[in-house]
Amino acid sequence: MKSTFKKSTSLAIHSKNPDKSLFKSRLYKRFSHRGAKRKLIYRPSKADKTVYEKTNEYYWGNYLSYINKANDSMKSINGDNYVKRQSRRFWKNFNDLMKFHEARLK
Repeated sequence: MKSTFKKSTSLAIHSKNPDKSLFKSRLYKRFSHRGAKRKLIYRPSKADKTVYEKTNEYYWGNYLSYINKANDSMKSINGDNYVKRQSRRFWKNFNDLMKFHEARLK
């Protein structure tokens, strides 16, 4: 997660975008509950680039969906939600990194 924030900050600093801000939507999609659902992937049509076609591929989620799946499979072995407990501080760390890298850009 730290390396993703560093890369995002670097891209914001060196981009041609005059705003020079983090692309938060990508970070939230990758690390928060907003991007944790399975979604069908659409790609631009080869004939017309403005039209999008359905593919047979799926975006299977992100880090939190991985934690939930791992917790479900390990619950029978561990007997409790130990995998979820290990990730309790995840949201705090995410917000701390977001604040730190936003401050770096200002």
